[in-house]
Formats: sequence, C-alpha cells, structure tokens
Amino acid sequence: RRVLFRSIDRGRVVFQEGPTLVALDLQTGKELWRTDPQEKNLKTLVARDGVIVLRSATQLVAYDGAKGEPLWRKTISASIGSNNAPR
Repeated sequence: RRVLFRSIDRGRVVFQEGPTLVALDLQTGKELWRTDPQEKNLKTLVARDGVIVLRSATQLVAYDGAKGEPLWRKTISASIGSNNAPR
C-alpha cells in the first residue's frame, strides 16, 4: 500500500494509506486511530486546529483529528480547485 497525502497538526501526523485515514502520535509513532471513509477517492487537503479536511471530486469531508470521527460533509462543484480557474 502506498502512503498518500500527509499533514501534521496538534502532535499528530495524519496520512492516507490507500483509502484508509490514519493518525499517529508525532513523538512516539503510536497509532491513535484509523478509519475507512465512506467516500471514495478522497485526498487530504489540510489538518489544522484539530480538524482534518479531505476532498473528492464532489465532496469536502471533515474529521475530528483526535478521534477520527466524521464531523461534516459538503457537496461541492467539481470545478472548485481545478486548474481551469481564470487567472
């Protein structure tokens, strides 16, 4: 399995291992939690202030960084964040 997209926040390193979202203690490397999001093809955008935000083509999904539990989801336009934006 390939490790994808990682971020560090509040003493945790959060990364994706295949479709699974994993959090490790930054100091010890101990696994804190792991979860398999329902949405497919998510990519970690950011971890900040204890919240992890992931994005798919049509969804933004937020997880609690301490527990790995979903906080909210929002449907978005597929064009948000694309490289086709005017400059």
